[in-house]
Order: sequence, then C-alpha cells, then structure tokens
Amino acid sequence: MALYSTDNQMGYPSEIFVVDVRTVDSSLNENDPILRIPLTNAPKATSMLWGKLDETVISGHENGDLASWDLRTGKKNNLVSEHGKQINDMQMSKDGGFLITASKDATAKLFDADTLECLKTYKTERNVNSAAISPIMDHVVLGGGQEAME
Repeated sequence: MALYSTDNQMGYPSEIFVVDVRTVDSSLNENDPILRIPLTNAPKATSMLWGKLDETVISGHENGDLASWDLRTGKKNNLVSEHGKQINDMQMSKDGGFLITASKDATAKLFDADTLECLKTYKTERNVNSAAISPIMDHVVLGGGQEAME
C-alpha cells in the first residue's frame, strides 16, 4: 500500500489517497484508489505515517494539526492541535508506540501513536525540518535551520 495527498486546487479539496502498489503498472492513473479521504474544510496533509498494523493513517497538516484516520471507514479517529505551524515531518519509533513530529513552530513533539497524546516537547530557536527517534537508545535527533529559499 502507498499513501499520497493532494493540494486544494480549482475548487477541489485536498485529499488523502491509499493505493494498492501490488498492482502498479502503467494503468495506475486509470485505476481508482482503494480509499479516498477528502479533507473538506481542512488544511492539506504535509506528512503521513502508517499506524499500527496499517489499520490507521496518521497525518500532519499545514496548520499544525495531527489526525488519525481509520482505514476501514475513512473516518477521523482523533485530532489534536499541538503545533502552532506546519508539521514538516513525522517519524515512528521502531516499535510503533511513539511518533515524533517536526514543525515550523521551532518545536518537535513526541506523541503516543495510539492516542496522539503529547508526551514531550523539544524547543529550538529555528524551524525543525526533521526529527527521528533512536531505535536503540532513549534519544531523539532534530534537524532544522533556515528554509532553503531564505
């Protein structure tokens, strides 16, 4: 399975798509996605991760929202607004129990992957472009700085 999202364009809302990549060939553009989640009246998704057992998708958005989606129903399970600006990146821990977000609000945040409860905030002086959780130690690493176009 693969995930991708679209932007708001020409009156169409941004959407999250789930595609079965086992059957990908030149007809990909002609095949319908397995699931289409319209983000009506919601900001576009800027980062996404598979949840536990690939039963959910966790999406980070340009307004700082973090949402969990049920892939069986396409419905939103949970929504938290912990970041003040766009979520640039998200990474899952090795065991899938935690995720870390990197944001333009100069913070990275550690969340419980099931409940989306914010467990810890890491503050910096610059935008955080990426963050990762060590697979073997109780450490995180943050990367950031100025935007490329500045």
